[in-house]
Amino acid sequence: MLEKHHFASIPTKIQSWQDFKSSLEGLTKKQKGDTFEALTLAYLLLEPRYATKLKEIWPLRQVPVEVSDYLGLPVTDEGIDFVAKTVDNKYWAIQCKYKLSLIHISEP
Repeated sequence: MLEKHHFASIPTKIQSWQDFKSSLEGLTKKQKGDTFEALTLAYLLLEPRYATKLKEIWPLRQVPVEVSDYLGLPVTDEGIDFVAKTVDNKYWAIQCKYKLSLIHISEP
């Protein structure tokens, strides 16, 4: 279950990618990564090509035990940020990495 605090780190009044990057100035690397994860989550929930495919999205630490066991998810952090369940009951492991200039979306 997603809660409001997952989106709390997204800066408001962002009109462009440049605005987003500028809003991160002065943040630590971890804070930038957390903010980008929140932005990625919002994108997946709002962008129709993903929103229509995804039934559930969980931050890794909130994946239900039965799903984690079924997928054999690692106990230690191996780079997975979110796990999503699609409308056709498939699972996606999602990794978010904030980079200053390159954006690459890798589709399953």
